[in-house]
Amino acid sequence: MIDETSADEGCDDRNDRRWRWGVYAVGAFVVLVLAGLAVEMIFFPEEYDARLARIEAEQAANAKELALLADAADTDAAVEREKGFHCLSAWDGSNRSTVDQVKAALRDPDSFEHIETSIYGNDAGEHGLWMDYRAQNGFGGMNVERIYARVDHESCEARVIPGGPGSE
Repeated sequence: MIDETSADEGCDDRNDRRWRWGVYAVGAFVVLVLAGLAVEMIFFPEEYDARLARIEAEQAANAKELALLADAADTDAAVEREKGFHCLSAWDGSNRSTVDQVKAALRDPDSFEHIETSIYGNDAGEHGLWMDYRAQNGFGGMNVERIYARVDHESCEARVIPGGPGSE
């Protein structure tokens, strides 16, 4: 009969040996890399210094490029905010305040489907907004409607204007 504890101990011993050899291999690799760097620094100082200078110049160029990209991104974000896009949903492009007001006026708010929203201008802190949507009418058919609203630049709250600009 085989003793199960001795078989398990043999397996653990083999795993310990494998793990230990893996650690030795990684340690040897690290020592070789460090030795190679030391040899390069001692026997080839000009090449080592030239490589360090090149790396530092590349890092400085990359830092400048990243700073320019960050400035451009900040500028783009500021332009997008000035145009009023911060008031529109990143998911479907709608303005939440306008959608809520339209849904509140519908017979069947669950039938509301947003189609498209266009925002423009910044007149005295307000943007003009046109929203196209689809909703069910009283007879069960689907109508496509277009609504106009004025949106506050800071709070993004909408004021729906019946008929839109030019209608009286």
